[in-house]
Amino acid sequence: MLDSNFETVIRGLGLALLVGGVLVQGCAPDTPVQGTDGIFAELGAPLPSATPEQRAAFERGREVAVRRFTHEDGLGPEFNLTFCAGCHEKPVVGGSASRYRDFLLVGDELVPDVVVPRGKNGVQRQFSLESGRSASDLLTNLSATRNPIPFFGAGLLAEISDFEIVSHADPNDANGDGVSGRVNFDGTLVGRFGRKAQAARIEIFVRGPLFNHMGITTDPLSNERRAELQRFAVAAAAAVPTSIASVDSVVAAQAIIPDESTFDQDGAADPELSDSELFDLVSFAMLLAAPEPDGPSPATRRGSAAFQKIGCDKCHLPSLRSPRGAIPAYTDLLLHDMGDDLADGFPMGEASGREFRTQPLWGIAASSPYLHDGRADTIEDAIRWHGGEAVAMRDAYLVLPSEERDDLITFLESLGGRTQKTAGLLPPDAAIPIEGEYGAPLSGLDPIERALFEEGRILFDRDFGLGDGLGPLFNGDACRSCHFDPVIGGAGPRGVDAMRQGSFTGFTFRTPEAGTELPRHAVHSLRPEASPDANF
Repeated sequence: MLDSNFETVIRGLGLALLVGGVLVQGCAPDTPVQGTDGIFAELGAPLPSATPEQRAAFERGREVAVRRFTHEDGLGPEFNLTFCAGCHEKPVVGGSASRYRDFLLVGDELVPDVVVPRGKNGVQRQFSLESGRSASDLLTNLSATRNPIPFFGAGLLAEISDFEIVSHADPNDANGDGVSGRVNFDGTLVGRFGRKAQAARIEIFVRGPLFNHMGITTDPLSNERRAELQRFAVAAAAAVPTSIASVDSVVAAQAIIPDESTFDQDGAADPELSDSELFDLVSFAMLLAAPEPDGPSPATRRGSAAFQKIGCDKCHLPSLRSPRGAIPAYTDLLLHDMGDDLADGFPMGEASGREFRTQPLWGIAASSPYLHDGRADTIEDAIRWHGGEAVAMRDAYLVLPSEERDDLITFLESLGGRTQKTAGLLPPDAAIPIEGEYGAPLSGLDPIERALFEEGRILFDRDFGLGDGLGPLFNGDACRSCHFDPVIGGAGPRGVDAMRQGSFTGFTFRTPEAGTELPRHAVHSLRPEASPDANF
């Protein structure tokens, strides 16, 4: 039986349209999908179609994203990090992050798929301006790791009509292929952002983390500002006429989000981020270009054919239609049951604890680690973890000849970001700072010493994966994790503070059996707790 929200949306969109079908056009199995002009650029750049006015808002928004917030600005009183780009830094601002930026969802599970959020709106905050370490909620009995996701092409996903997403849903697996695909909802709107498609619009997806992770309060954007966002979207979308939906119907929903302000008790006047700053930050997220794919090659053509042969494209649709044309994000933006091994127990909207949104694949080469909790070091690791509705595709991948598997991975890596892939945060072929600049080597080094400096700098920046021995408890996954401000080798903001523990008896200090270090992270979705023999 269809759920009521899904039935309502189907009726609203019109069954005639659904039957008529506005489906993604098929393509030859060996031909990677080509996207609409004006949407691709290197990672972190604005849409090529952006106007001068949009580019100005984009640059102002980027400045907000990298701004280090302080207590005086409204940071806290509890927080996980001090700036937006802390979770969206890899390989450039607007991207994802390595595991040292993971965070925990926390809740009180009453029965399966009934969870009361704990922490701050279901997020565990790590730091407290008053006590150093934010306390764990004693009622928490369920926790799950989340690894940050990139924003590349997010504005293009926002422009895709609700109809286009719903048209691919098959909640009861009517075609019997073992793949359902369900719509999630944000109120009455079709969700598309977040690991469980729990958010429908970018403003919500920006304002929520500002508050939950940083304690930065905001008011909803004013009607005037929202009208500007719509005008931005209309100007871009109107350039490509379409028959699937009017431009207005696609972008008008951008303004339909809860009109709720956020507040806290930290001494700074609310809202702590102005209407103009929030507008610029949302504009930055909306205007990030889609990752530019590589040109086709014999290997990528073979890999594309293998991708479709084993059925990956049943969920990772090569493209969705928007007013601009084809958006080749390789997602259906729907929920799928991913099996016991990936289940995290957290329901969100219509999503159960076993369901996740199909993650877009564009830019995948530069967005490791993979999966919702970052458990996969490599793309192949991520494929091997697939279960549930994807188990047949996983098993088909595993029996492919090794050369065909290699081609498939090559194809995925060609979907954007390959040339910007980094081992840490240093861009490929990053220049060594010159004498007098932060991060420069000592003057007078001989060639051997300079070579050692350069090699050491790369190792200092390198992220260590689970396969490299990271964990089981950790604070950072690279030396650079705590030493990157203002450059690699520098200090770190408050969001990477190290916490200590110990025991005082009178004036005598005793080191706990577990040591004085109190890590923030654990490999297995649990928050490390203080040693039982520590009293501070």
